[in-house]
Amino acid sequence: MKKIYKTSCKIWLAVLCSICGIITLIGLLGTVVLAEYGVYGSNDWKQDLEKRAGDAYALWAVANYHGGELWSDIDTDLTGTGFCYGIIKGKYVNQDLSDGKTYVDRNFTGNVPSDYLVRTFYLSERPSYHLSDRLLADNGYYAGETTENKEVECYGIGFDLIDNTAYVWDGKEFHPLYEEFAYPIDAQYYEGTTEDEKINKAYEQLWKNAAEKDADSKDGLRIGKRTFPSMKDSGWDYVLYIAPWNQPDAALQAKNIADLSSIHDELVSADGSSADLGTYTSIRAEVKKEGNAYYTVVYFPKDAVHMEDGWKKGSLYTQAAILESVIPVLMIACPIAMVVCFALALWMLILLLCAAGHRYGEDGIHAVKAVRIPMDLMIVLVGACEVALLYLCEIGFFALRSTTYPAFLGGGIMTIAVFAGCMIGLGWLMTVAVNVKLGHWWQNTILYRIIDFLKKHWAGLRSNLRQIRSRIRWSVRVWLIFALFVFLELFGLAALDATEELLFVWFFEKILFGVGLYFLLKYYGRLKDTVVKMAEGDMNVKVDTTGMPLDFEEHGKALNTIGSGMTTAVSERIKSERMKTELITNVSHDIKTPLTSIINYVDLLQKEQIENDKAKEYLEVLDRQAKRLKKLIEDLIEASKAATGNIKFQMESVNARMILNQSIGEFEERLAGNQITLVSNVPEGDVYVWADNRYLWRVFDNLMNNIVKYAQPGTRAYVDMTQSEGTITFTFRNTSKNELNISADELMERFVRGDASRNTEGNGLGLSIARSLTESMDGKMDLAIDGDLFKVILTFKAQ
Repeated sequence: MKKIYKTSCKIWLAVLCSICGIITLIGLLGTVVLAEYGVYGSNDWKQDLEKRAGDAYALWAVANYHGGELWSDIDTDLTGTGFCYGIIKGKYVNQDLSDGKTYVDRNFTGNVPSDYLVRTFYLSERPSYHLSDRLLADNGYYAGETTENKEVECYGIGFDLIDNTAYVWDGKEFHPLYEEFAYPIDAQYYEGTTEDEKINKAYEQLWKNAAEKDADSKDGLRIGKRTFPSMKDSGWDYVLYIAPWNQPDAALQAKNIADLSSIHDELVSADGSSADLGTYTSIRAEVKKEGNAYYTVVYFPKDAVHMEDGWKKGSLYTQAAILESVIPVLMIACPIAMVVCFALALWMLILLLCAAGHRYGEDGIHAVKAVRIPMDLMIVLVGACEVALLYLCEIGFFALRSTTYPAFLGGGIMTIAVFAGCMIGLGWLMTVAVNVKLGHWWQNTILYRIIDFLKKHWAGLRSNLRQIRSRIRWSVRVWLIFALFVFLELFGLAALDATEELLFVWFFEKILFGVGLYFLLKYYGRLKDTVVKMAEGDMNVKVDTTGMPLDFEEHGKALNTIGSGMTTAVSERIKSERMKTELITNVSHDIKTPLTSIINYVDLLQKEQIENDKAKEYLEVLDRQAKRLKKLIEDLIEASKAATGNIKFQMESVNARMILNQSIGEFEERLAGNQITLVSNVPEGDVYVWADNRYLWRVFDNLMNNIVKYAQPGTRAYVDMTQSEGTITFTFRNTSKNELNISADELMERFVRGDASRNTEGNGLGLSIARSLTESMDGKMDLAIDGDLFKVILTFKAQ
């Protein structure tokens, strides 16, 4: 079994399989052809072969007599062929075939035997012929221009009741009228027109003229040499509505219409073409040209068979006799050869498929380069080759049947083409077998790769489309406008009856445009998303410029440069702020130590018995200012810690209502001392927030202290506490005693006070500390200034 793995064995198997396949095909075709000729059912095929030979010689005889253009280079002399013929000019209508005067040309004398055959030809003045001296080749002719479109006079009109069709007589033959130009209308419902009198007078005169030409005419309407009853005499209660091209419509009465029902069969089988009316008494039809003629060939064989001449030199009758002797053998040989060779071809094909991919002396399946070609692409390539070879076979078949080329040329071309087709087909089947054995017949296709590519990129495509919709709100409108234009263009192409080629180009252009629009929106969405994030404060965001067109890429790089510059500037600003904070903290610590000594010594001096009043006054001022400076330093240190996140918060659930009430209670005396009335709106139930108890107290303390310092005496201040949707909101409102010519953001900065003259207490750190502490506890602090109305809003998460 492993011997078939050898390359030489595979080649021999392929060659033998192809040969057996060709023999099988020949046997099949032979069997089918013999069956079509009825060889297996009766013996009529013998007469058919002789008739084929006689029909071919009949055409030769007409070509020799009538003349014309001959497309083949053969000797058409019928001498010695055993073909006897006589040519009658016209159709055969029971003429005396034994009378020599019947023929215009003949090559026999005496009587015509009873088994004669007849063939009729209709030829123009200049026909052309394609003749062959091979029985199985075609002997044909082109009659030439036998008809012409012409307007001719009408010499009679009639109606066939069997097929309800009107006919006109042009003096030679009948022509059926198109139904839309001549149709019956019930006479009792027809109102009539002024033109009816004209058409009926015209046909009355026509019938009168026809009758006068034939003195023996009987009662009725005369057409040619026959008389027909009128439709009125046949009891027809209709009129024939006529619609000519060059005259107004009118109705022809039944008395002026011949009843042609008696010659219905003749009318149906007639050669006359359909016509329409030019005028009432003329028709436009395709009529036979002048100079055309019918030729009838009466023929029979006589001493036609000379087997000694062989196929090549023998007459067509000799070739027919040779086929009669060969066909009985072919009747048996073709089916047997077909079955036997098919079995052998199938057996060798199975061996080839089993050996495909194997190498002699090696294990495993080995793939040659052809196996790497995708299988569906291979099908297309093999199909194209087979179609080309089929076309080559057609050329060979034409050469085989032609008299111009030798028979062996056509047969050789067909044999080579069929053999090459078999070898290519076997090679393709072997590549399929190797792909199946390797287990990747489906993976090794372009279709699989396309589907796999779409699967891999489908998720990314959907994600990109979602990003486009989220980044560009009007992207849906863009696609809708695109779809509208596609519909309008398609409607326009349909209205213009565009060709299939133009539709294909348009469809391909729309696909490219849609893909381009998708990528345009995708890249624009990236740029817009980056700009929006930068506007929101995220300076670390970068534009992915991968795959962007040049203009988009340049824009993206510019945005990345801006972001990098802004990030650097912010970093420098943060660094500067940190250094400033650290400087303040360090200086504050350095000042705190000598200040503590000053405060201690001032305290000691106050305990001494100093009788000098002036010295006591100086000592009180020193004590007050030292304590104020201490408070400033403590606030600075606390503000620095809050800003840099150096405070450790103990986050817990805190009763915000209790702490707020305590803070309000501690400031009641000071508020009353400054003539400020506090109005609080605090819920009765306990409200908890997630915060640090000590620093929440400090926030409230700073804000209440701010009211005491900066509220206008004699006014009311408000403290509200509300709860909604998981948040707790604290609102502190008061009327400022100084004009607030400053923004809320500036007021939140360190050392900034609403009292520009700085005549009041405070150092401008209270609000800054309160905001830093609030944000460190995941809260939010907002300021609002409306004229002299000052409002602070704190927001914390409810617990």
